[in-house]
Amino acid sequence: MSSLIKSSLRKSFSAILIRRSTLRIRTNKLKGRNMFRAIVRLVLEFMEWLSEEFVIEEISDDIEINIKMTKKLIQKKIDKKALTSKDRSILLINPLERSSSDKIYIYELFNKLRVFQKYPEEHRKLLTAVCIYQYIPRGRVIVRQGHKSWNLYFILDGEVSLSRVVTDNITGDTMEIDMGSMHSGDIFGEIALLHMIPRTATIVTKSKQSES
Repeated sequence: MSSLIKSSLRKSFSAILIRRSTLRIRTNKLKGRNMFRAIVRLVLEFMEWLSEEFVIEEISDDIEINIKMTKKLIQKKIDKKALTSKDRSILLINPLERSSSDKIYIYELFNKLRVFQKYPEEHRKLLTAVCIYQYIPRGRVIVRQGHKSWNLYFILDGEVSLSRVVTDNITGDTMEIDMGSMHSGDIFGEIALLHMIPRTATIVTKSKQSES
């Protein structure tokens, strides 16, 4: 059933792409670079529906932009299905019991994950010796406001919500404030850990599952 849906979506996408491209060329006389950008916008609109890599066959002077955008979209797909069962099993090994080969494996894994790519090489090497993997169901409290800080967290997949309880200095009443959410690629807990202060917010898993 899913393959039929994907096939239908791709056919619909192709039909709309041709129709819209033809319409824009006829009415706006788009050529070259403008035409390419119009097609790219259509690709972005439908990219969430496609499970396979979409290739733009036309080559234009914007090919460098095309490559960068394609890499970014592919990276998002890789990150969503980044961890294999072997990855998880090695990340679940007690950091004190990890062998040199385990650490090398984790380091190479981190080099592939977008969440860790913004950190220097030496930091990624240090993380291989201390990090652990967690799979957390929906609705679970990861950190609670006011508690001591022991860890920081990298979100590999999923979404978490942030809230904070504040007290009115005049009335003494308390109120919970919604502070938004965080997603795959985000990090939290580093400020409280760095400054050795209690947690400043409560963070709860929001999606069906979260991996950190």
